[in-house]
Amino acid sequence: MKMITSSGITSGLSAVQHAGGTVHGGASAQGSATVDALTTLEAAALSQSQVSGLAPAQFANLVAANPKALTQTQLGSVSSAQVAALSPVAVGALSTQTLAALPPRAIPGLGTDAIRALSSGQIAALAPDQLGQLRANQAAALSAGQVAALSTAQLPHLSTAAISGLTTSAVASLSAAQVGAFNARQLSALSADDLATLSPPQIAAVSASALAVLSATQLQAFSSTQISALGTAQLAALPIDGLATLSQSHGANLAAARIADLAPAELAGLTDIEIKALTTSQHLAAFDRARLPDGSGSQLGIFS
Repeated sequence: MKMITSSGITSGLSAVQHAGGTVHGGASAQGSATVDALTTLEAAALSQSQVSGLAPAQFANLVAANPKALTQTQLGSVSSAQVAALSPVAVGALSTQTLAALPPRAIPGLGTDAIRALSSGQIAALAPDQLGQLRANQAAALSAGQVAALSTAQLPHLSTAAISGLTTSAVASLSAAQVGAFNARQLSALSADDLATLSPPQIAAVSASALAVLSATQLQAFSSTQISALGTAQLAALPIDGLATLSQSHGANLAAARIADLAPAELAGLTDIEIKALTTSQHLAAFDRARLPDGSGSQLGIFS
């Protein structure tokens, strides 16, 4: 049996790293071949500094030959350049433990083809800090199936850039629970087209605090069916200009029972045109004199 010693590994790797004249000057055929020749036990004996000292091509060969042998400690200092050298096949072969061991700063190195190669299990294994480093182009490469693998605990860690990078089909495939996990900044990062694809259950799951930050342009993208799915708490959380936008474009789809629960200040913020867009039952619900703030009763005159 071949005896593996620390000094032997070190001297052997030193030869690998300096093949071609420099540690980071690009792997020669000899250097890459030597890395390929390392056994699983030898790869497991490498130190963190030895692994991080490999040229990108050498690191790629090491991982391809030993996709499940490297530990979190060994991978703790690898760079995005090293990760960028990994082939989609090599990335798809990584164990969930190995993938989770990559430092967050190295995640931007994953190419879009490598992102597409990730399995649902690998996606689910990504740590919050790793997800926070995903770029817009990487998020755009995620399929609907991959996005569906993200847990409600993972989703809040995606950056607004990543959220804006998601394809419209991927957003449409989110479960109601996933949409409900979006925070205000993430929801506001969705495009009008993204918002227009949300189903009534998805709309109903949006938190009131997240809905409150949507712009007038985003709210105008909502369909009548989506507006009808809004609950009392969601409508009550809308700023006055947001409520005015909905009232003007979809006034008849706001349930009278929900309008009746709006704050007086929100009702008083509606314009005459927006008030006239309401149905008779909505008028009765909204303009009970006892609910109007002082000075707003003059609006009742437009109904005569």
